[in-house]
Amino acid sequence: MFPTAPRRPDPGGSSGLFAPHDPRGAPPVTSFSPQDIEDLNARGIPLEEADRQLRILRAPPPPPLLDRPCSPADGVTRPQSSEMSAALALFNKARDEGRLSMFVPASGAASRMFRALMGYRARRGDVRRERLEEDLRSGDPDAGEILDFARGLPLFPFYDDLRAALRTKGLDPAALISDGVYTPWVDLLLSPEGLNLAAAPKALMPFHRVKEGVRTPLEEQLLESADTLRSADGLCRVHVTASPEHAAAFRDRLGEILPRVERLRRCRFDAAVSIQDPSTDTLGLGADGFPARGPNGRLLFRPAGHGALLKNLNEAKGDIVFIRNIDNVPHESHPGEGSRWDALLAGILLDVQSHLFQRVALLAGRPKDDRLLEEAEEFAERRLNIRLPPGHAERRAPERRKWLLARFNRPVRVCAVVENRGEPGGGPFWVRGGDGGASPQIIEAAQVADDPAQRLIFRSATHFNPVQMVVGLRDHRGRNYDLAAFADPDAAFTADKSVGGKPVKVLERPGLWNGGMARWTTLFVEAPLSVFHPVKTVNDLLRPDHQPA
Repeated sequence: MFPTAPRRPDPGGSSGLFAPHDPRGAPPVTSFSPQDIEDLNARGIPLEEADRQLRILRAPPPPPLLDRPCSPADGVTRPQSSEMSAALALFNKARDEGRLSMFVPASGAASRMFRALMGYRARRGDVRRERLEEDLRSGDPDAGEILDFARGLPLFPFYDDLRAALRTKGLDPAALISDGVYTPWVDLLLSPEGLNLAAAPKALMPFHRVKEGVRTPLEEQLLESADTLRSADGLCRVHVTASPEHAAAFRDRLGEILPRVERLRRCRFDAAVSIQDPSTDTLGLGADGFPARGPNGRLLFRPAGHGALLKNLNEAKGDIVFIRNIDNVPHESHPGEGSRWDALLAGILLDVQSHLFQRVALLAGRPKDDRLLEEAEEFAERRLNIRLPPGHAERRAPERRKWLLARFNRPVRVCAVVENRGEPGGGPFWVRGGDGGASPQIIEAAQVADDPAQRLIFRSATHFNPVQMVVGLRDHRGRNYDLAAFADPDAAFTADKSVGGKPVKVLERPGLWNGGMARWTTLFVEAPLSVFHPVKTVNDLLRPDHQPA
């Protein structure tokens, strides 16, 4: 359906499927009209960037070459109890000094949580118990999920509001449940005439029922952040991203929530809300090989996925920053171990940073000390998961030192990974680079080549990425890195979509913790499953860790 270019053979001779990709350097392939240029300028997108995006859409970059999963003793660290007290002491010191902050990507819509409900309603019309049971016997995967939803209705945090909405329509909620008539429940849950949760951001959804009422994930994140971030003078810094259409609602909700959280936790917040910069939007490609356009003939722009939030993280100018998914937060009666592991991950990062910065200063200040160089290379492999490229040992000492300093002078992240139990999402893998070496990366299914061997490696992952990480964004002199310099632009996603009934190939920027952090120094630390509380579907709110004990 879409024009593509053949892949070039891999000069490294690995498989022929994973060639270096460089769409730059060629003359422009697209002529833009004056109106197109005006629309690009309005978003802050340079003409060269627009042309680069279209080149990628026409000839997508090759997928990453997975070497093997990261596993314990091979890229995944299991912290020893003897290390934990020292790591926690480092965390406590940095927290008291006010070096910590939280970055929460919260632009996602709640609509994905209701995919089964919306799909079944559109496909089958009425949502009734008898029909659902019949469809379940026929193998409809959505039917079982909706029956679980119906059985769990009284346990959802939005149940009371939904019941009140039914009564305003003259309907008897108890009778509807008794008769197995679920259509009104579904319609009022999702439509503008009711709770309209299908249009809500996940961050502002009712999530947990507590004694005082109902909490959203945003409020739960603020409560946890206060416990983790509060400095010696009581300050907590939090940065939340929102979609443009919901930014005002986020700020309004923060205005309501923050005074209550500050009273409960005896702290004060420096809370910021940012939106995805329009300059990070991407073009689409039509089936004719030209830029996709809307009904008015103007260029079609789309948000470029959570990788676009790398710009927001960069502009926040943090020091030691926690990053986690907005929905990964348990009910207060099941506190789990998330806060403790946040502290441990930060302590590990701070310990690694201190040793790393010390070696950077020594390598630069003692350029002829070969013993120091050899010790730094050993440290790189042992502590930093940096694999020296083939032939490195045969190079002259000045070349080795230059290479090592460049590898040391990068942002650092320490990522929790949990035992793989088949949850949808990515995991930690060793990925081959152009120099023949391998580096630890977070890889998601959408990035993996349509190749049996690569798919087998992906399925053999021992660990999963719950998106609980801490990152160090400053160098040994205390200056913030330019994070864009450490992203892999070739780790972009392309996908086929239907927009306005027409096929369109769309482009997403390298994911925030995938290609967006591909050239960071990455450490994976095994954490218990108790740190992971995902809510991917509405029925996940029925899990014990999201219900009152």
